Amino acid sequence: MSAPDSMQGNPSSGSTLFRPPKWLGFPHDNYPLSPFSSYLETHGLSIGSPGLPHALSRLQSWLTFGILEAVTQSPIDESLLISKNQDGVPVFNRINIPTIMLSWVERIKKGRTEEFRVWSKNVNTTLTQLRSLMIMMLTKRTFYSYPSILSYDDATSTILTIGCIAESIVAAKMAFHPSIAKIMGFSWSILWVSEFREKYKKDLINGKRWCAFTVSSIVGSLGLCGLEYLSSVEFEGLEHANCTDNICQANMVDVENYKPSHTPNCDTTNCVYSRPDAKLVVEMLTDGHIPIMVADDMNTDGGAAGIETHQSQDVPYLAISHVWADGLGSTTESGLPTCQIRRISGLVTNMLPKAFGASVSSPAFWMDSLCIPDNSAVRKKAIGLMAHTYREAAAVLVLDSGMLKVPSTLPHEALAVRILVSGWMRRLWTLQEGVLAKKLFFLCGDGRAVQLSDVFPEPQDMLLYPERTDIASELFRLTKWREYGTYTIGDIARALQWRATSRASDETLAIASLLDKDPASLAGLPAQSRMRELLLRLREVPRNILFLNAGKMDIDGFRWAPISLMAAHGGSQGGSQLATQSIADGGSMSVVTQAGLDGQYYAIVFPQVKLQARDKWALRDRTVERYYLITEPENQSDGVYECSLLLLDEAIQRGGAAKGIAAMKNLMESSTEGKPVCQYKRRVVIRDCLASEFEEFTGKGFRSLDANVSGKIDIRVI
Repeated sequence: MSAPDSMQGNPSSGSTLFRPPKWLGFPHDNYPLSPFSSYLETHGLSIGSPGLPHALSRLQSWLTFGILEAVTQSPIDESLLISKNQDGVPVFNRINIPTIMLSWVERIKKGRTEEFRVWSKNVNTTLTQLRSLMIMMLTKRTFYSYPSILSYDDATSTILTIGCIAESIVAAKMAFHPSIAKIMGFSWSILWVSEFREKYKKDLINGKRWCAFTVSSIVGSLGLCGLEYLSSVEFEGLEHANCTDNICQANMVDVENYKPSHTPNCDTTNCVYSRPDAKLVVEMLTDGHIPIMVADDMNTDGGAAGIETHQSQDVPYLAISHVWADGLGSTTESGLPTCQIRRISGLVTNMLPKAFGASVSSPAFWMDSLCIPDNSAVRKKAIGLMAHTYREAAAVLVLDSGMLKVPSTLPHEALAVRILVSGWMRRLWTLQEGVLAKKLFFLCGDGRAVQLSDVFPEPQDMLLYPERTDIASELFRLTKWREYGTYTIGDIARALQWRATSRASDETLAIASLLDKDPASLAGLPAQSRMRELLLRLREVPRNILFLNAGKMDIDGFRWAPISLMAAHGGSQGGSQLATQSIADGGSMSVVTQAGLDGQYYAIVFPQVKLQARDKWALRDRTVERYYLITEPENQSDGVYECSLLLLDEAIQRGGAAKGIAAMKNLMESSTEGKPVCQYKRRVVIRDCLASEFEEFTGKGFRSLDANVSGKIDIRVI
């Protein structure tokens, strides 16, 4: 197998965060291999040794060459990863990381099972050690200690280079067969701190005219390698100058004043609107049938196109998926410009071989703009049939303005990026349309349609290029229902985080069918009650729903619950992601009741205390002699709050950190099952630390508390 082409260390990256960092010249070559923890000792040094080479150069080499050699158990020459930039300065360049990973993967595949049991375990141990070291050094800002030796930009790119190397190792170690050892997951988003996120956003929004909402979404969702590759891509689509972190204004429409667009070459003065028989469409929907359209494309006298209406069970059809901001929105009664009807009919005709796999003479299609009336009662009927509409279509064709600006001949990973950042991927209703499609196609600028499955990376590429898997992961989620017959609230939460809608009240209606719940019954409820009712109907939800970075409901028993799963409407803008496993798959679930959320969590209990919001504080757990530093994530209210315990998903690993919540135990209340009850207060971040760090922290005047109870607990959160 030949060495792969690299996508890493991309010199055309749109963000300086990922440029190759200055190499400080540590003499790495000509020393024997060693375990990660012994790298500096093998080189006759320690971090604290006096003299040259400088401590930062030791760290830089240890956390790059040292981690790679310890994991691959193979010597790696400096010449593979050290080059000179255009100014003649030595830099650490990751361009050959895939080649190193390829060599490692091939050795894994040729090895014996017993030989690799220990190896796989050592890889996991080494990555755990690296992660703990990086958390500590980020906290202490170690790489920024000597700006005359390593500039701020080079220190930052060194940190992110180490993170990208770690992501490459995590991807390649999947070559170990699952039967050899537990395949541990390691997220390196812990290195993606707020100052890096803000710099990245500015680079893409100001430098490359990206949509601010899209950038804000992806900086909290992709891994480091994915973010690096994404920054090299030119943003295509609508004008996004007025977009904000919370909303893409370009994709929002004023429903009251909206008008469909004509095709670019249309003589709009002579183009009339074409529409189906609205009465027939209403009758079909009222009787529970799906209306399907066939347009007469032969009329060239400037008049309206004839549109026949059929029942879906009588004719195979293609479903059209689009966003209204691209100019194709309408209702049955209003119809669309005839130029658009002709265009759509032609596209459907061209798609017949791909969509149906056989000769079909009738170019029938379903499109919301023609098949959903304005009448409120009938619209609810159509919404109730929406899932069935897309599930039964032979294929779904996506018309997106951004995709129409790129050719179908782009490399697969580049097409995947364009789909990922398209306006279509930002809208609420298109999630259901994509998930339920038997075949999903995207029309490109050269008139050819690309099938979603064709842009996914090959299995070998997934081991060598973490950015390709990272970028495609959200697109993979669109195929989960079709491939495995299941789609969880966790899948939906991750997909909706990126999306928005002009009608916030539509959220539960657009996702209910994916969860096997009836959207029509939710449509009859007040908008503010729909999310609560959907959670109650689900009953079982991932227990880490408690830790979502989202606005919360102001409803008794539901102050832990997110008001939305969309960042644009108060949902999570990053941080913890809702687990995607169902209980049947071994997922850890909590139970939603009218009175609160019942689940098992790890609790650290201490005497009731009043705390100032945003203040840092420390906690000593005397039951196990553990020490923790407590901080708060962003976007929470000010003021004073009371709490008496912390709840986490699991006990924190030594040197690790975790999201949790501060809560207040109700001393006089317990559930009917005898569970203790606590009030949700706010989100916190808990980091395990050494006793010396705890003493240093409290010595600076920060508040410290002692906990006398900790462990797993069945509890109700209200």
